[in-house]
Amino acid sequence: MKLRGTKTEEDIRTALIKQHKSFFHDKDRQRMLFVLRKHFPNIKTAYIIDWIPEQGGITFLYR
Repeated sequence: MKLRGTKTEEDIRTALIKQHKSFFHDKDRQRMLFVLRKHFPNIKTAYIIDWIPEQGGITFLYR
């Protein structure tokens, strides 16, 4: 599927940028960011792609 220049691409890009800013600047997210920085001190970016709060556990996937 090609997304270049589409409304879908623009929506996804906008959502990821908003989420990134929230993750690194909102006080509500500082605890999770602290844990990530403890294990990955050179982290410069992170995104929460999907969240299922009912599971009661946190899974981090990095590449």
